[in-house]
Amino acid sequence: NSFATQPSIVRIAYQLGIADQLVFADEALPPWVNHNGKLHPLPKGQGGKGPKGQLELVFGRNGVLKFALLGDLLSWPGRIRAGLGAFVGHAAPPPKEETIRQWVERILGEEVFLRC
Repeated sequence: NSFATQPSIVRIAYQLGIADQLVFADEALPPWVNHNGKLHPLPKGQGGKGPKGQLELVFGRNGVLKFALLGDLLSWPGRIRAGLGAFVGHAAPPPKEETIRQWVERILGEEVFLRC
């Protein structure tokens, strides 16, 4: 499930004649990433908006807190770096536009970009 299951994506697959090859994951399950030959679940909220959605993303069944404390995708230094960037603070944005990689590395660290 590496892309959003939006109608526009399905329409393009249909136009290309590959719609029968699409395999959709259960949207209730977290996304997964393969690192060093092992599948690791990534944090996933239920799509709620506002403070309730943010709390669910952090503390929910597939939330960031469970991922950080029980998962083994990130090293402990990587977890600490990501936590500091996400919850305490991070470097100010550069004066020029930054790439997605630069943004993720500035906020959460290189390990998060490379493994997640």
